[in-house]
Amino acid sequence: MIFDKDFIIRLKKGEQVCFETLFLETYASLCEYAISFTRSAEIAEEAVQETFVSIWENRGSLDVHTNIRAYLFQSVKNRCIDI
Repeated sequence: MIFDKDFIIRLKKGEQVCFETLFLETYASLCEYAISFTRSAEIAEEAVQETFVSIWENRGSLDVHTNIRAYLFQSVKNRCIDI
């Protein structure tokens, strides 16, 4: 799926189907990425889940201008560093 500017606008407006699609399309690869930092599948999943919770809770102020995948990967990396 292509997560274009229209998709991000719909996500920011709270369209749950957009959030679910984003989650389903990126969760596994984000967990694999997070494992490279945490060395633990459990901690990696926690970091990714916390990232998605934060995105949903703060969706109205989401500041993504181009690539939401890059935003997610950076957010997960930051969350792993915090953990």
